[in-house]
Amino acid sequence: MLRQAFEQSLVELHHDLYDMGQAVLSQLERTAVAFQEENSELAAEIMVFDEDINFRELALETKSVELMALQHPVGGDLRRIITVLKASSDIERMGDHLRSIAQSIIQLSNSGSLSEMTEPINAIFEALTLLLEETFETYRAQDPDKAILIATWDETINRIYKETQDRLTDYIKNYPERIENGREYYQILLHLERLGDYAKDVCAWIVYLGIGKIVNL
Repeated sequence: MLRQAFEQSLVELHHDLYDMGQAVLSQLERTAVAFQEENSELAAEIMVFDEDINFRELALETKSVELMALQHPVGGDLRRIITVLKASSDIERMGDHLRSIAQSIIQLSNSGSLSEMTEPINAIFEALTLLLEETFETYRAQDPDKAILIATWDETINRIYKETQDRLTDYIKNYPERIENGREYYQILLHLERLGDYAKDVCAWIVYLGIGKIVNL
């Protein structure tokens, strides 16, 4: 493969990972709507669309491995390919968590929701949407300094997660007959918290791409 063709392949990898991130961001926004509206049909669509996220991750992995096998890249070229390999895996896991949230939404549409949990969980959705938007835009700009800053936003999500989890625990103690419903909310909270963790991991790979060091954000 000529150098020009190789560089074009790297550009395509970069764009494909960004597009994968945008697809997951769209899924997050749709999942938030499904939760707010208790829309089981939309939740079912989200579960099906997870296959598209999986396909994107596999395609990126295949292309990345082929480029490493054929070109034996070094330096910045190798970092870009490794970043795509690692970050695409993190983004694929985001899709898995959204699929699980959608499954819980379907369960709640059958068993009944807890209105007390709607507002704080909506707040987590909003914070996550902003976090993912900025994470993927920062990847596109390849800005390691901004990635370090954005990674700290996960602390806000963790704080709301803990406060909401405690609130849900108190509610279940007072209304033990709603424990089945509460279990689904516990699951939703856990998956949302993990989404923030994976966004932070993507930020760490942006830093690696920029400075060549693996950091713990």
